[in-house]
Amino acid sequence: LAGTALALSAVAGPGRRFLVGAWSALRARTPHMDLPIALGLSIGAVTGTVNAVRGVGEVYFDSLSTLVFLLLIGRWVQHKQQEKAARAVDLMVRLTPVHATRIDVGGGQSEVLADRLQTGDRVLVRPGESIPVDGNVLEGTSEVDRGLLTGESEPIAVGPGAEVAAGEVNLTEVLVISVRAVGANTRMGRVMQRIDEAAAERSPIVLLADRVGGYFVVTVAALALACIGYWWAAGPQIALSRASALLIVACPCALALATPLAVAVAIGRSARQQVLIRDGQALQRLAGAGTMWLDKTGTLTTGRRRVTQSVGDASVLPLAAALQQHCRHSVATAVVQAAQRQHMSLPGDVDIDPAVPGGVSGTVAGQRVVVGNVRFLEQAGVNLDADWDQRAEELVDASCTPVLVAVDGRVRLLLGISDALRPEAPAVIDTLQASGWRVGLLSGDHPQVVARVGAELGIDAERIVGGADPETKLAVVRRSRQQGQRVVMVGDGANDAAALAAADVGVAMRGGAEASLLAAPVYIGTGDLKHLAWLVRNARRTQSLIYQTFAASLAYNALAVVLAWQGTITPLMAAVLMPLSSVTVVSWTFLHRHFDPGKIP
Repeated sequence: LAGTALALSAVAGPGRRFLVGAWSALRARTPHMDLPIALGLSIGAVTGTVNAVRGVGEVYFDSLSTLVFLLLIGRWVQHKQQEKAARAVDLMVRLTPVHATRIDVGGGQSEVLADRLQTGDRVLVRPGESIPVDGNVLEGTSEVDRGLLTGESEPIAVGPGAEVAAGEVNLTEVLVISVRAVGANTRMGRVMQRIDEAAAERSPIVLLADRVGGYFVVTVAALALACIGYWWAAGPQIALSRASALLIVACPCALALATPLAVAVAIGRSARQQVLIRDGQALQRLAGAGTMWLDKTGTLTTGRRRVTQSVGDASVLPLAAALQQHCRHSVATAVVQAAQRQHMSLPGDVDIDPAVPGGVSGTVAGQRVVVGNVRFLEQAGVNLDADWDQRAEELVDASCTPVLVAVDGRVRLLLGISDALRPEAPAVIDTLQASGWRVGLLSGDHPQVVARVGAELGIDAERIVGGADPETKLAVVRRSRQQGQRVVMVGDGANDAAALAAADVGVAMRGGAEASLLAAPVYIGTGDLKHLAWLVRNARRTQSLIYQTFAASLAYNALAVVLAWQGTITPLMAAVLMPLSSVTVVSWTFLHRHFDPGKIP
C-alpha cells in the first residue's frame, strides 16, 4: 500500500502535466500527443491500485515512478532542443546589434544589451556599426545607410536632431544618439515581428502533419485496446504492460515537431542573408512550379539608369530635371543626374500636374513642360513629327528607352536612357526555367526594349509584356491565376505593389523591408538576383526535408507499435525511446543544409 501511494503521488504530482494535457485534448475534442502517455500512466496506476487493494499482483511502484521521471527528462530534452531552434531563428539578432555602447551619467562608456536600454539613454555608434535603437542624433554629423529598412540606395546625411532607426548603418563619423525605442518597439522590430509570426504559422503542410498526428493518436489508442484484448489470455499483467509500452513509445511528438521546426529554421537561415520571409506558405508555393513574372528595371537590370544619348536642344534639360527632381522613378533620377553631371542650375519655380503613368508634366519658370514617352506626349496634346518618331525608334533599336522633352507644345529634346542587365541575370533565368518555372517579363519600359531584353535572356515572346502600367501588371497576374497557374511576381516593393499582393507569392527585390513586406511575403534585401534562384532551390530542399522527417517519424512510430505489441519494448524502454525520436528529428533538421549560406551561387 505504501508503494502504491508513492506511485500514485508520482503520477498525480510530477506526471500531472501529461494528465492535464490529455484532459484538455478530450475537452477540445482534439487528439493530442499527451493522450497516449496519459492513458499508459492511467492504466498502470489503476491496475496497480486494484492489485494493491486485492493484495495480489504487481503494484507498478518502481515502474510508474521511473516512467514519469524518464518521460519528464525526455520532455525537458525536447524543450531544450526547441529553445535552441528558437534561438536559431532570432531574427533581431541577425539584423540589429545585440549590444550597445551606453554613455553613462558621468561620461563613461559601458557595453550593455541593447534591449536593456531605456528611453532617454545615450548610446555611442562608431563608423561601420549598425545602430541598435530608434532615436534622435544628439551629437555628430555622419551618413547612414538605411537601405534595408527603406530601400534608399544612397547614404543619407544626418546631424543633430535627425531621426535614425535600428538596423541602419553609420558610415563616416561617430554619432551620439538619444534612445526613443528599443527591441520589438523599433521600426525594424515591428518588421521582424511579422517574420517571427511566419515561423509559427500553420502552413498547409504543417496542418497536414497536425491532422495526421491527430489521427495517429486515435489509432494508437485503439491499438492499445486491441493489444489488451489480444494478450489478456496470457495474463492481465502482460496485456497491460504491452499496452502501456505501446501508448508511450508511439507518442507522435516527433511527427508534430518536424514540420514547423523545418519551416522555422528555413526562415531564420534565410534572414541571415537578408532574405526575409513573412509567410510560411510562401516556402511551400515556391517549392513547386508555375509562372514567374519578373519586372525588368532594378530586378533584371542594375536599376541605375543613365542618360547615354541626347538629341536636340540640351538647354531645356534643366527644365526637365526641375520637373522631375521630386519624382522617385528611376527615369526621373537619370534625367536629374544628367543635369547635375553637367553642373546645370535648376529653376525653382515648379508646379507639377497630378501624376499620370508614362511621364510628368507641369509648369517650370512660366513655361509648359512635358516629359515622358511618345504615348504620354500624344495624350498631353503634343504633336510629334515623323522626324522625332524616327529618332525615338533608332534609340529603341539601340536598347535605349526614349524620353522626349516638350516645351510649350513643341518637342525640343530626346534622351536615350539605358539600364544594363545584371551580369547574373542570364544564368538565374536559365536556372529557373530548368527547374520547371515558366519565366515571363513584365515591365513598364518601352515594348521593343523589353522584347529585346527578353530575347537576350531566352524568355518566350508570348510571355514578354512591355509598356505595362501598374494596372496592366495586376491584370496579367490575375489572368495567370485564373488560368489555374501558380503565379510568382518578382519586382519593386513600391511600383509593383498591386501585382506583388495579387500573386500567389510576391517577391520584392528593391525598396525597403518596411514597405515591401506589406505587399509581398518575401523580401530580398540584398537586391541580388542570385538570391532568387537560391530561394527557389532551398524552398524545394525545405519541402524535401519536411517529407523526409515526416516519413521517418511515421516509420519510427509504426515500427515502435509493432515491437511494443510483441513485448520487445517494455514501458521503461518506451519512456527512453520516445524523446529520442524528437531529438533525432531536431538534429536532422539542423544538420540538413537547407538555406545554407555557403550554397549561394
